[in-house]
Amino acid sequence: MIAYVDYEFYSNFGGEISQDKFNKYAIKATKYIDYNTFNRVKEVAEDIKLATCEIIDLMYKSSLEGDKEIQSESVGSHSVTYTSNNKTIEQKAYDILKMYLDSELLFRGV
Repeated sequence: MIAYVDYEFYSNFGGEISQDKFNKYAIKATKYIDYNTFNRVKEVAEDIKLATCEIIDLMYKSSLEGDKEIQSESVGSHSVTYTSNNKTIEQKAYDILKMYLDSELLFRGV
């Protein structure tokens, strides 16, 4: 399985994952996009690559924090406050797809 982005593109995007963990998340993000586009991606355009990078970061952060999103963080006597955002990682990833991809790639009708 070949991912939609390589590590060089991802790191130029400003990605947060080290190279040794990259492939795992790149393949997951690619499979997520394939699933939601019904394998309609024939050409890996810039928008597909950017969406893949954002989904990679989302999946990675979720693996570290769960579905919690940090609202604020203090340093002295370390304190973290999480948002009450009820969106799942799946919903957040789909929002990324809607932002980057043409609606015909995400169309679920006949």
